[in-house]
Amino acid sequence: MNIMVLHMGRVGGHAIIEWICQNLPGNVFFKNNCSRGWEKKRFNPKIGKTKNYSNEGNGDHLVLSIEDFYLPLWEKHKMGDWKIKFDHIIAVIRSPKNWLASSIAAGGWLTDYLGTTPDNEVVLPVNRIDAYLYYFNGNFPNTYNFAINYDKWCNDISYRESLSKTIFKKLIVKKPKHCKFSSFGKNHNYTGDRSLLLNEAQKKRFDNLYIGKLKIYQEKYFE
Repeated sequence: MNIMVLHMGRVGGHAIIEWICQNLPGNVFFKNNCSRGWEKKRFNPKIGKTKNYSNEGNGDHLVLSIEDFYLPLWEKHKMGDWKIKFDHIIAVIRSPKNWLASSIAAGGWLTDYLGTTPDNEVVLPVNRIDAYLYYFNGNFPNTYNFAINYDKWCNDISYRESLSKTIFKKLIVKKPKHCKFSSFGKNHNYTGDRSLLLNEAQKKRFDNLYIGKLKIYQEKYFE
């Protein structure tokens, strides 16, 4: 089975990936943040960003991810037509309030440009907030099969079990375990209102940015 996970930073993507990799039966090879090789239609990770899993059962699986990924690039580069054919293309979303607060706490420059495309083709005229918002409301239904709600995944066992039927299908018999976070993604907060943990300066910045669609999507999808 081949799986691609697309996500912005600070949405809990690495926790979801670790859960997937620990529950697939047999051998799993994970390539983290495949932001290189696009000019040759390849998904290459940054140096040293790979991990092998040897799980119970039989099978050989490949799990890839791209972090801080701007969704329109998938269709622009026709990445679904590259050499690897994916059984699942998964997007990870997190509540706007917790994502914004976590990003601010981590020192993220949310209003700066996202950067260049991996092949240095062009500077993306989009900041992290706008890139994050593309993951909502079905903007690019042809890009990913379905989205995983990180907040719900953390707190709702029945939601994880439902996801497992979609992702793992009949590959496993026992209930998927809820695993520890990968070393690739640190300092995520599992539950609660992350904004309550901000210091005064961070809270001021949060209040200035938590407006518009961020607030609308929070109320629409997470409250």
